[in-house]
Amino acid sequence: MTLRLRFYGEDNIVDQIGQEIENKLATLERDKPEVYLSHCFGRHGECNKDYEGEACDWGTEAWKLGIRFLNLGSETALELIKNQEKLGKSKEYEKPINFYADRYVHCFLNNIFDPIKEINFYPTEAIQRTSLLHTGKQLVYR
Repeated sequence: MTLRLRFYGEDNIVDQIGQEIENKLATLERDKPEVYLSHCFGRHGECNKDYEGEACDWGTEAWKLGIRFLNLGSETALELIKNQEKLGKSKEYEKPINFYADRYVHCFLNNIFDPIKEINFYPTEAIQRTSLLHTGKQLVYR
């Protein structure tokens, strides 16, 4: 399982939080190996490599929107994960998780693209993700 956390604030505060988490996880790993096996701080599974973030790629105004979008996405994902036993089986969550993922992406894309551009987005993004997965390099966006 992968857990990704994002922290905002002054570097020294974020570093302190990271160190506290590191200490707690090391203790858990040592004292309860049957519950917790290991951890790695890094960039997408590359231990001890700093993740530079995405802010510099977005632009200052777009990043303000990006933060809001990412936070809402995280809140939505946590809510769905927390209630996964209800997904597709209850009045509160009538559909399976793929429905909610599809709606989240479709509704966002539908706001910024016409239908043809939205359709073209999917295979292009699939190629991007496949390249990143297999080569570790992202293709250049046009």
